[in-house]
Amino acid sequence: MYCIKCGKSIPDGSSFCPSCGAAQGENRTQPIDSQPTTNLNASTIPKKKKRKSGCLIGLLFAIIGLSLIFVIAMIPSSENEDVSNSDSSITTEQWIEFDTKTWNDFATLYKSHNAFMSTMSAFSDGKIDAVTMYTECEKAENVFRNFSIALNYGESEEQKTYVEVLQTMALSDQLCTESLKKYLDSGKTSDLADVQKNIKSATEAVNVFASNREKLLVKTGLTDAEIAEKIETDTATLDDMDSQ
Repeated sequence: MYCIKCGKSIPDGSSFCPSCGAAQGENRTQPIDSQPTTNLNASTIPKKKKRKSGCLIGLLFAIIGLSLIFVIAMIPSSENEDVSNSDSSITTEQWIEFDTKTWNDFATLYKSHNAFMSTMSAFSDGKIDAVTMYTECEKAENVFRNFSIALNYGESEEQKTYVEVLQTMALSDQLCTESLKKYLDSGKTSDLADVQKNIKSATEAVNVFASNREKLLVKTGLTDAEIAEKIETDTATLDDMDSQ
């Protein structure tokens, strides 16, 4: 399928576009001729600043920590929110559809998240300058903001609570971009610390989502063995996305 705004190819069933962040309504089978919605104002981009080595080390540490999110995410945690009390009014088929939609949304957010992490890594390695990094922050900020708006659905309070975890992840990524912009403006390590704080929040959200999904799959009628196989297959799909 293709994004209804920018026309780029996106995974089937996506609620929003990983490129421009636009929410998807009735989608099309062919791309449309339009431009991305993100319009950057060059006058707001700061001039290139000298970067301190200590700050770069902290930034690199933050990136490494965030890159581990999706390895940790597949490990269930007993401290995560409980979604085991099922709403009996929702059928097994509806739970299957809900799982498919939320997993596709997570995978799309994952792809956009990792794209921004790659950009941060390039900046930390000195491959792009501060002006370019600031521009990329503004693009990503817009994308993650649109994600958090689009992630607002669910037929029951239980489903809405489940989706709110994805909203938290999207919002944490958005705040990460905002904090990094502040760092580029100020050069203060305190602003960089906020980047790391938002990374931690995103990590926690992904761990909650992973654990809750295992419980959700029980509602779809799968056996324990089938659930384990599905999680393994879906995780491999994320790995394939990383290698592309």
